[in-house]
Amino acid sequence: MQQLIESQITESVADLQSSFYTNGYLFIRSFFSKNQIMQIRERIIAVLEMEGWGQWESDLFVAVEPAHRINSEKFYQCINRLMQEEILHEISEHPLLISFLSQLLGEPVYSHPRKMVRITYPYLMNPKDRVPPHQDVVYVKGERDTFTAWMPLGDYPPDQGGLEVSPQSHRNGLFPMAANSEGRFGCTAIEEQLTDFVWLGAHYRPGDLLIMHSLTLHRSGINESRQFRLSLDCRLSSALRSINEEQLLPPYYPHVSEWEALSKTWKNPARFEPPATLKIHPKDQSLAEVLLKSTRFAQ
Repeated sequence: MQQLIESQITESVADLQSSFYTNGYLFIRSFFSKNQIMQIRERIIAVLEMEGWGQWESDLFVAVEPAHRINSEKFYQCINRLMQEEILHEISEHPLLISFLSQLLGEPVYSHPRKMVRITYPYLMNPKDRVPPHQDVVYVKGERDTFTAWMPLGDYPPDQGGLEVSPQSHRNGLFPMAANSEGRFGCTAIEEQLTDFVWLGAHYRPGDLLIMHSLTLHRSGINESRQFRLSLDCRLSSALRSINEEQLLPPYYPHVSEWEALSKTWKNPARFEPPATLKIHPKDQSLAEVLLKSTRFAQ
């Protein structure tokens, strides 16, 4: 697999904007401290162990049967516990991340409350939940110029199924949508359309940051190990424009509790209060409306 182009946080804003406009992503090594990321990893593994998803073998935490599929009762129960971990939410509001993306966009950004903890099973244990090629705009709506900040929560060579990105795909607009054979992954890009696309990846390490545009095609790699591949998806967009109201809710709500219940032990339970400058769209916001909006980074 070809490698992601690495950018440096020390590059000029103009150069970073140009790279993002051209490729639809920025990949920055060691953006966060390794220690902070490993603390998040340890908390997630503690919850997974408590829920019976895995066990320790020597110094490796390996997945155990049965696999708890996305949208199962056991899956929702685990996500409910994870969303109570305030450290998961603190990283998405890290001052360096907010400052960096505000400069990239040229406007102050708001970190969406809804974030996704990705618990990627070994492929042979759960092949049907491998996330196919998709564009986040279908899920997120709100603004076309929405960033996905993807954070690997461990050391992941390619055989552990790290994220794969198709460069420049954000400049092709919205790809056709289709569900898979189970009627799931409704934003799946039709595979036949993607035969000529290049896919890039990397050996990801704790502290790395991958920023993608909402129209950039990406997919999960194949996890050939016995361990979970853990990562965190955070979305950020302009604090001066709009957001879809679903992005203010916990992931998988109402199967996962509301923020009031999840935040009872937090130091800052009011952390998700949206700024007065943000226009909130209803859940059924038209995707066509989103695609008509002006953009700095996509055609």
